[in-house]
Amino acid sequence: MKRLSATYLFVCVLLMFPAQALSRAPAGNFDAAGLHKKARMFGVYMLREWTVKTDNTADQVKRSLGSGFVIKERQKYYIVTNAHVAGDPNATYTVLFYGHNKFFEVKPIGWDNKFDLALLEFTDKDFVPFGHAELGDSDLLDAGTKLYIYGNPLGHRFLGSTGEVMSSASYNILGNEYPGGLVPMDATCNPGNSGGPILDADGKVNAVLVAIIISPRSICLGIPVNNLKVLLSKLKGGGEIKHGVMGISLGDFYEMSKENRMSEPFNQITVKDGVVILDVAKDSPAEKAGFMKGDVFINFGPSFDKVDIPIVKTGPFREQLNLRFFAGESIVFRILRGRDYLLRKIVLGLALTVKKKEEGENK
Repeated sequence: MKRLSATYLFVCVLLMFPAQALSRAPAGNFDAAGLHKKARMFGVYMLREWTVKTDNTADQVKRSLGSGFVIKERQKYYIVTNAHVAGDPNATYTVLFYGHNKFFEVKPIGWDNKFDLALLEFTDKDFVPFGHAELGDSDLLDAGTKLYIYGNPLGHRFLGSTGEVMSSASYNILGNEYPGGLVPMDATCNPGNSGGPILDADGKVNAVLVAIIISPRSICLGIPVNNLKVLLSKLKGGGEIKHGVMGISLGDFYEMSKENRMSEPFNQITVKDGVVILDVAKDSPAEKAGFMKGDVFINFGPSFDKVDIPIVKTGPFREQLNLRFFAGESIVFRILRGRDYLLRKIVLGLALTVKKKEEGENK
């Protein structure tokens, strides 16, 4: 697999301003001005505050900011943002709407550090936001589709920019750094845009901004909104979403070097392409389930009588695996070993997630 030489940043910016200074900081035709007005109704400026205890000085209150937006689910309102913006249940969060001078307190319900999504609720149960976003269909995005990014770049509140999608489908642009495809955009975004909505021409959210690639021209990356829709029920369930691990490394057979393809056990593979197990970790769930180096994945599913999800490429497979199955759940795989087709059942282990370091934060 190719590794990116570019640097990418998770775009949440840390501000060390005094509190008083911070409070003063300011499918049809594509109508950027109209989209901006619409986004003002549901886009929010997010502020996080947390206390750092020190040995020699007084406790320090730190602040960071990001972006987010309001959605409505079954008559209840939520805030959507990135987990690296609002995935700490011990911090305090407030949001500000355009044209209002009051911060509203919110608290995290659920978060997913792997897909970098978080869901929050208003602490005032009777509060009715000034508007809410509609979720679009990110599968319909195509190269050249115009989109509108809304958020709080570099702490400047409620700004937007226009860009175009750079790929005909969600693209596995970060390799192993992210479990699925992202929407790459030729647009302007900066630290502080994290968690902000990316709108289509109809004003529907099609992606959630999550990162920037700098190489040397910035590429904005968004989480496809369809991933959010799949994970919403889990996020509403509360706490951190626990993804499972198999304990294997994977690769696409066609990307292997000729030397590797001719070596044992890969020289026993009888197909021209497929997702291949490159290695199996000792004592891992995969080893216990009988998977072996050189096995080719064909299909997977929840039970022996429903192994019907095709496995074609490593990137889409990793994405679907993480969206559909979680730690402690079992999966059945149909694999090819040499010329034999086999069924193997595995119980996913617990993934160890590493919280993404925020831009500018001192650890």
